[in-house]
Amino acid sequence: MEKYKTIHEAMVALHQLIPVPRTVAQYRAICRKDLRLPTHPQLHYGQDIWNRTGGWKAFLGLTKYLTIEEAMGAVRLLDPVPTSYLQYKKNYKKDPRLPCKPRQSYGKEAWERIGKWKGFLGKK
Repeated sequence: MEKYKTIHEAMVALHQLIPVPRTVAQYRAICRKDLRLPTHPQLHYGQDIWNRTGGWKAFLGLTKYLTIEEAMGAVRLLDPVPTSYLQYKKNYKKDPRLPCKPRQSYGKEAWERIGKWKGFLGKK
């Protein structure tokens, strides 16, 4: 079976599983529920991408996205993709790395630079 094309697609799929794994051992056990998840994502997607993404902590959703741009990319992978603040509030928990309040998480300067909610949701 073909694996998820990108590490971000794999992360989104991972966080839709119940229960969401919080350790490497739990992840390896739960891979059997979704055969598109690679057993060793760091090898499948490459060490460089793995390191830039944040390793196991980020993959398992134990940290937030480092930049607002990374978070914006993750928003576009949600299903359904939110097109309003209210839709974001309903769906952001599908990816535990997304903050509930992105302006507070990334600061006023980054928030205004990307165009506030319109930019964050990709409508700009």
